[in-house]
This record gives sequence, C-alpha cells and structure tokens, in this order.
Amino acid sequence: MNTEALEPYLSQYRTALEEQRNAAQANVEQQKRLDYTQLMSAANKAGVMFGNLPERAKTQYVANTYLPNLANVQSTYQTGLQKLRKNTLDYANNIKSIEEAIADLNAA
Repeated sequence: MNTEALEPYLSQYRTALEEQRNAAQANVEQQKRLDYTQLMSAANKAGVMFGNLPERAKTQYVANTYLPNLANVQSTYQTGLQKLRKNTLDYANNIKSIEEAIADLNAA
C-alpha cells in the first residue's frame, strides 16, 4: 500500500501533538514559577526567606507536583502518538483489504 498520500496528514497530526505538548509543558513551567513565587513570598512573610524552609518546600513541590505534572504531559503526548500509529495501521490494513477484495472481484 502506498502511504505517501497519508504523510501530509500524519505530519500535521504529529506537529499538532508536539504543539500541544509544548504548550502543556510551558503551562507547567509557568505554574512552577508562580508557585515558587508564592513559596518565597510566604517564607518572606514568615521571616524565613533565607532559611532552609524555602529550599525544602521547593524540593517537595518538585517531587510532589512538578515532576508528576511533567510526566502527565509526556504520557498524554505518547498516548496521542500511539493512537496515531494504531489508526494509521488500521487505515492501511483496511485499504489493503479493500484492494484485495477489488482484485478478487476483478479476477472473478
């Protein structure tokens, strides 16, 4: 089967997935900056801005919130790629079956 005709659509879909992933990653990074600002502001109000508390809070934030969010973004992207692969293979198999059925009918 000739899949060259599909390539522009597949390329556009891959590009759209990458753009969604990049936007989601940018959103996670922006949220991290906002949350860090809030942590530092709270530490400043408590008078411990230059103590160890902000660094511990940042470490906990990275471990409990930031990294899971990044993993979720990547997982969503991978799921989209897997769906693209599956749908492409299904489409190619369906076209192949149709072509074989047409060849059988023409041979009969």
